[in-house]
Amino acid sequence: MANTPVIEVNTAYSVLQPMFEKVVRTIRSSTTAEHYYASERYIDNFLNYIESETHLGIFPTGYSRTIIRAYYASELRSILINHPLNQES
Repeated sequence: MANTPVIEVNTAYSVLQPMFEKVVRTIRSSTTAEHYYASERYIDNFLNYIESETHLGIFPTGYSRTIIRAYYASELRSILINHPLNQES
């Protein structure tokens, strides 16, 4: 038993949440229009990653990629819409 390897099982949350937080930090740090538009592309890339990546980990019971993608999409769009650069235009 002393040499038994520890097997870590990643959940989809443990993989996606740190990525989501990085996207949020990127959006909030945008200071120019170019940064703002790059943040929009970053959001699209993150959401595409959720849809296409095969090794995200274990999804919670009753949830699918579509539901998780929709949740993150609504959160990120809300943050992007409420960004000060969006309010100026």
